[in-house]
Amino acid sequence: MKATRFIKHLAMASLILMGNVSVFANHPDTDFVYNTEEEGGIKVSEIVYKMEKGFLTNYKKYNYKYNEERQITENVLQRWDAEHKTWNNDMCIRYNYDGKSVTVSYYKWSNDRKEFVLLPRLTSVINN
Repeated sequence: MKATRFIKHLAMASLILMGNVSVFANHPDTDFVYNTEEEGGIKVSEIVYKMEKGFLTNYKKYNYKYNEERQITENVLQRWDAEHKTWNNDMCIRYNYDGKSVTVSYYKWSNDRKEFVLLPRLTSVINN
């Protein structure tokens, strides 16, 4: 009796799980899978994988830095180069905290200069 009830519950749970999987499999957001790395409860990196032809492939990587108050100070975006099998710098966002305001500065990677170059038109100050 208990075994039969358990099997019925297991079958029902399996049907619900399969239904959820098929719903999410058709959802466009499932083309991406996120793998987050944390240290001390703070996200320090996140790799985004993209579904291509049934396989997950490297796509983007975010690296985060924080200050002593656990406020984000830098976010570096890297893109995967499948040909060379390396992560290449793309963008960097830096945050500077000054009292009740935060300056957000955007940088683009320069292959020629081998460094991030400030994009002044995107820099902004946010007042709390």
